[in-house]
Amino acid sequence: MVFGDPADTIVPGESIVLAAEISIDRTVRTQTNVTAIPVDEDGNEIPGRSVANTSTIFLQAVDPEGIPGFTAGVRATWNVLVTLGQVLVLAAGVLIPLIPILLLAWFGWRAYRRRNPKTPPLQPPTLRQPVPAGAPAQEETQSTQEGSDE
Repeated sequence: MVFGDPADTIVPGESIVLAAEISIDRTVRTQTNVTAIPVDEDGNEIPGRSVANTSTIFLQAVDPEGIPGFTAGVRATWNVLVTLGQVLVLAAGVLIPLIPILLLAWFGWRAYRRRNPKTPPLQPPTLRQPVPAGAPAQEETQSTQEGSDE
């Protein structure tokens, strides 16, 4: 008994909890039957109403085989690698059909970017002619030419 008393009257909203602890050494099937007799407030049985429930539980005994050894570790590692290979094959099966679509989208994007660049193309810089050594600076030459025109 965990909670409640099966001999007492159970009012609506209350419950009884029963528990059992067993040790099993083989696979066991248990069947639990519960029946109740409904009564009114005075404790008189309500005719034509019965409550019953059956629950079946299967308990399986598994021998843990003790501490795993080297071969069990190698076997488990191999199973992980096989599962990983299956996942990779599945991913490849999903992605391979998408490759043509991705390539088409990439080429389309490149063509669009070539026709509609974000910035205008750069103009090459203008190069100034080198000034020979000993020659007056260009600003001085222009000011002297302007003075001689007057």
